[in-house]
Amino acid sequence: VMIKNLSDQFVANPKIEFPQGRLVAAKVTSVDEDAEKLELNLRPSAVLGGDADTLAKQELAALEIGSKIRGTVTRVEPFGVFIRLDGLKSV
Repeated sequence: VMIKNLSDQFVANPKIEFPQGRLVAAKVTSVDEDAEKLELNLRPSAVLGGDADTLAKQELAALEIGSKIRGTVTRVEPFGVFIRLDGLKSV
């Protein structure tokens, strides 16, 4: 799987984010029978259908003010912190 097709978000280290044995869902994007190869896409927007923006808007619309959620800090910048929300696939 090409790096650009691993995720809708930036993948800094594929070895960490996609360790051996991890179960994934994928969409087959091409098949070359002669070369016995196929190309897969693991991006949630490709696997679940729709584009990343549409999926993100649908998932965010399901949240309500006052909801308690969990997430993982993915990056720290001088202006704030980026958090990947647990349970949301495209946000």
